[in-house]
Amino acid sequence: MLQVSRDNVLAVHRAFQDHADDLRAYLLDVGVNSALGLCGGDPVSRAAVGPQSFGGKIDQLLDVHWKHWEELDAVAGELREAARTYGHAEDEIQRSLAAKPTR
Repeated sequence: MLQVSRDNVLAVHRAFQDHADDLRAYLLDVGVNSALGLCGGDPVSRAAVGPQSFGGKIDQLLDVHWKHWEELDAVAGELREAARTYGHAEDEIQRSLAAKPTR
């Protein structure tokens, strides 16, 4: 279990915010490139883009991952507020986000 303290709140916030930002960028990229069009006039191509086949499954997976992004973004927001409550100034929080990641 992760415990957040004044000493680690900025690093934890950074980790969640980075993950949320990375996931959002990926989902936006995938969303632009995920539209399935008809490959041909055959019945298989028509069925593949339907809601019960590839097209629908891709949309369902994207929806699940967007919900996960919403959760990550909300946690990052709560951690930002926790950092403020612990006495970290907004400029300190911004600097922690701008610092080079240690991954």
